[in-house]
Amino acid sequence: TPSPSASSTPRSNRYALLTACPGTSKCWIYRVRSGDNLYSIARYFGVPIAKVYAMNTWLKTTGLKSGQSLRLPPPTR
Repeated sequence: TPSPSASSTPRSNRYALLTACPGTSKCWIYRVRSGDNLYSIARYFGVPIAKVYAMNTWLKTTGLKSGQSLRLPPPTR
């Protein structure tokens, strides 16, 4: 029986919510919407919260606000 294998590029329409980071590979920009929180964003895209914090150091001093640009690693879902 065939077994599932990891894909290097997620097959998800969630990329429609993202734009590529200019000049940076494996980086996507998500525009924060009203009602979003960091946990729900990370869970939706299947990315570790620690990685999101590492890519957005300003999160440690500033909370999320609607309209902000949040850098994310490629979605895994």
